Amino acid sequence: MDNSHNNVHARNGVYIGGDWVDDIEAIDTHYLCKGQVTSTDVHRRRAQAGAPAGESGVYDVAIIGAGAQGAAVARELAKTAARVVVLEAGDDVTQGATKANSGVIHSGCAARSGSVRAKFAHAGCMMFPQLDRELRFGFNRCGSLFLASGAEEEELLEDLKRRGLRNGVTDLTLVRGLDAVRVLEPEVAPHITAALAAPDAGVVAPYEYCIALCENAADNGVEFRLRAEVEKLVPPGNAEGITEVHVVSWAPGTSATDDDNAYTFSGSRGTVYRGAVRAREVVKSRYVVNCAGLYAADIASRVDPQCALKIAPRHGDYLLLHKNQHKHVRRVLFPCPHPVRGKGVLVNPTLWGNLLIGPTARDVPAQTHAQGRDVPTYEESVAIVKKLAAAAQRLVPAVDPSTTIHTFAGIRAKPAGKEADWCIGFSKQAPSVLNVAGIDSPGLTASPAIAAEVLRLLRKSAGSGSCFDVPHAGFVPTRRPVVMPKADRKRYPAAKGLVGIHGEPLDFSRTSPDPSRRIVCLCEGVTEAEVVATLHRSIPVDSTQGVRRRCRAGMGPCQGRRCEGEVAKIIARELRVPVAEVGRRQFPASSLASVKTARAAPKL
Repeated sequence: MDNSHNNVHARNGVYIGGDWVDDIEAIDTHYLCKGQVTSTDVHRRRAQAGAPAGESGVYDVAIIGAGAQGAAVARELAKTAARVVVLEAGDDVTQGATKANSGVIHSGCAARSGSVRAKFAHAGCMMFPQLDRELRFGFNRCGSLFLASGAEEEELLEDLKRRGLRNGVTDLTLVRGLDAVRVLEPEVAPHITAALAAPDAGVVAPYEYCIALCENAADNGVEFRLRAEVEKLVPPGNAEGITEVHVVSWAPGTSATDDDNAYTFSGSRGTVYRGAVRAREVVKSRYVVNCAGLYAADIASRVDPQCALKIAPRHGDYLLLHKNQHKHVRRVLFPCPHPVRGKGVLVNPTLWGNLLIGPTARDVPAQTHAQGRDVPTYEESVAIVKKLAAAAQRLVPAVDPSTTIHTFAGIRAKPAGKEADWCIGFSKQAPSVLNVAGIDSPGLTASPAIAAEVLRLLRKSAGSGSCFDVPHAGFVPTRRPVVMPKADRKRYPAAKGLVGIHGEPLDFSRTSPDPSRRIVCLCEGVTEAEVVATLHRSIPVDSTQGVRRRCRAGMGPCQGRRCEGEVAKIIARELRVPVAEVGRRQFPASSLASVKTARAAPKL
C-alpha cells in the first residue's frame, strides 16, 4: 500500500486505517461496505425503541459535551449495556475546539514524561488505525518530522527522542544532515540540519472523526440532545444516588418574546447562536461525565465550589492553503520544540489535499472570551497572518501563503497553571461526577484512550456486575462513510473531468435529474445525493455548516459562495422547512482580517 504524499482522500483511492488503498475491489469492500451491515443501516430501527432511559427515566450516564472527548466516551459506553445521553449546547456535535484544530494525530513523544498527557497520547495514537477501519472517517498515517537547525536544536531533538522512549514511543529515528532529511522531506529549508522522524503520526479531519464517533454511538443506542445547555448540577441527596442535570433546551431563530426567553451561546470564537428558550427540564442520571471543553471548569465548580480546576482559553490561528500547495509537504512538520514555548507553528498536509499552517498560541482572559471580545483587530490579524506565513516558509520556503483560501481559529481549553496537566477523575465533593477537563493538545490524539480510561473508572466506581460490565450484545462497530470517492484522469485517462470511482460520469452543469451524479459543490465535487445523505443519518443536521463538515460542500476555494444557497434549498426540501429557516454560515466567524492579507504576504 502506497502512502505517497500526492494522494488525496476519496480521490482515485481512499485512506483506510492509515494506509492508501486504490484497488477498486478493496474500496468497494473496505470503504463503501458493499455486502456488509453497518450501524448506519440499522440506526432507524434502534431509534424507534425510544430513549435509552426507559420507563424509569433515569440514565446510567449523562455526558456533557459532544466534542472529541464526549464523542469518544459516548462511543466507548455504547459497547456496554449502559443507558447513555449526550447533552450538547451547540446546534451540532463537534462545535468547540474539535472543529478547529490541526487534525494531527501525534506520536506522543513530546508530552512531558510522567504526565497524564504522556499516559494517554501515544496509546490513543495507536488506536486510530483500527478506529478508522471501523468508522471510515479517513486517517492518513503520513508520519511527522521535528526539524532542527544547528547543534543546539539537535541536542533538543536528542532529548525529545529520549522523552519519547520514556513515553513508550519506540519507533523514532533521528536523521542527521540536510541530504538525509531531504530524502524524507525534499523541500525543507537549507538551514535544516537534523530531524526526528515519528512514523506513527498522521492526520485526520477532526470534525469528521468526531461526527463518526457520534453517529456510531447514536446508531448503537446512545441518545443525543443538541441545543441542550447544562445550567446546574444537583448531586445525589438520597440513597438512590441520582444526579439531577438541569438543562435548558433552545430553538434557533429570533422568536424570543422577552429577554428572559432569549438565548445566546458561543461555542467558539466569532460564532454566536441566538434563539429562544424552548424548555427547561431535569435529566436524571447515576453518573455525569463532564466533557464540556472550555466550560468544563465551570461545570466542575457547580458541584464543588472549591474545585482547583481552571481553564485558560488559548487561541490558535490557522491559514488553510489551496490544494496546489499539497505537493510541497509529505509529512507533518514541526519546528524544534522549545522548552517553554512548546511545539510552535507546524505545517501539515490535510486529509483532503490542502496545506495547513498553524497554530498560534494566544492566551485570552476567560472573561474576554465569555463577553465575545476575543476577535482580533484588523492590525492584529495582519500581524498574525504574517507570523504564520513566515514560520511556514522558515521550514519549507516553497510554501506560498498567497494561495490561502481560508483563515480560522480554534480555542483550546488549556488547564491554567505552570505545567498544569489534564484532569481525568471523579469530583472530590460529588463522586458521581467524572471530570474530563483541561484536555488541550494532544487531546484529539488521546481521546480514544481517555474514553477507555473513563469506562475503567466507571466500572471501578459501580462495582462488579454493573451495566458497565455487561457488553451491548447488538453493538455494531462499523459505519458507512458519507463522502463517495471520485476519480480523475490519473485513474481514467479518457475522463474529461471528475468522475465517479467506477468511471461513471458526473454532471457539473447541475441539470441532471440523477442526484448521485448532479454536482452541487463545484470546488469539491460533492453530489446532491451526498448532501441528502447527511440529512438522514442518526445525528440531526439542519444547517449548511452541518452539511459542510460531513460531505465537504463549501470547503473548497470559494468557501461555499457558489453552493451554500443550493445546499440550503436541499436542506429546506428534505426537512420540509422554509429556506429562510435553514442555518447558514456565520461570516466572518473566526476568520482573521482578510484572506487578502495572507495572499499579499511576501515570499521569503
